[in-house]
Amino acid sequence: VSQSRYYQMEATRKEKKEKRKLREEKVKLTKEQIAKQKKEESISKAKENARKIYRHFDKHKFIKPAVKNSRFRSDTVIVLDTRDRTQEINKLFAKNAIILGSGYGSNKLSQIRIANFPQHQEILGRLLKVIPKISLNN
Repeated sequence: VSQSRYYQMEATRKEKKEKRKLREEKVKLTKEQIAKQKKEESISKAKENARKIYRHFDKHKFIKPAVKNSRFRSDTVIVLDTRDRTQEINKLFAKNAIILGSGYGSNKLSQIRIANFPQHQEILGRLLKVIPKISLNN
């Protein structure tokens, strides 16, 4: 192989390598964009679910959000005051295969905690169907 042919082949090899690297970077960027979009959608869904839950219990007669000021409420862990009806409420949810957390310490019997994370979307869907069954008049 002549020297000029060698340099030509080497230049072609480098060019192909650079093109491959650019393609790989595009794929990586696309995967990162997809992951970012999925994360944003999950966060948006969690916020939407939290709003639905808070909206219902803001109007409820005896179950109320533990955090009164909506600016300080969590979208990921929703804490509700139940006026010592935690066991009754937990039984209703358990009938629908939903297990809720209880309050901590002295609030164990007077609060429930609802986890609102992306991996809980199926359960939250069922939970949002059960919530209206908790009568506003009870």
